[in-house]
Amino acid sequence: MSVPKLTAAVVADLIARYDALQNPVEVVHLIEFLRRDPPSLILEVGVWKGGNAAILGTYFPNARMIGVDVLTPDSPEVPGLRRVVAEFGLELVQGNTNHPETAEIVRTMVGDQQAGYCFIDAAHDYDSVKRDFEVWSPLSRRVGFHDVHNPSVLRYWLELCDFYGDHARTAALWKEMDGHGIGVVMT
Repeated sequence: MSVPKLTAAVVADLIARYDALQNPVEVVHLIEFLRRDPPSLILEVGVWKGGNAAILGTYFPNARMIGVDVLTPDSPEVPGLRRVVAEFGLELVQGNTNHPETAEIVRTMVGDQQAGYCFIDAAHDYDSVKRDFEVWSPLSRRVGFHDVHNPSVLRYWLELCDFYGDHARTAALWKEMDGHGIGVVMT
């Protein structure tokens, strides 16, 4: 499978094809950022329909992808997830993303390997986002957050990056006027 050209139009087509809730321009920036040090292992915390996994799998076809969600490919509310699991080899772990036991299942699957990228997109309240970071960041070098436009997600992302203090983390944020926002921090 060849990797398509990275343009907003191509990404928009992928978003439509896999029913992802993403802004194409934000995704292009994220992919460009990740290409500087391509991940060989990608974790996605909160998979839903699998659209984001399909996009990442398209641009990083050699990466192992593990997704975590309470839903399964047979859940009626996520038609298309089974297709993404089959088409991109997404290894799906069913479990609550806030529970350390779920992360331990993934840790067992990957051994000592640390993910090159972990995308947090499960529950969007402050406590859940914070807990997801606490549970999953030890398994990854870079952690991304979706829906940074959401006040709860933004609040934690800004605290985590310590934008108001003296110890800012290396971070990147892409937010288009009509987008949900993607933020990434280095762990």
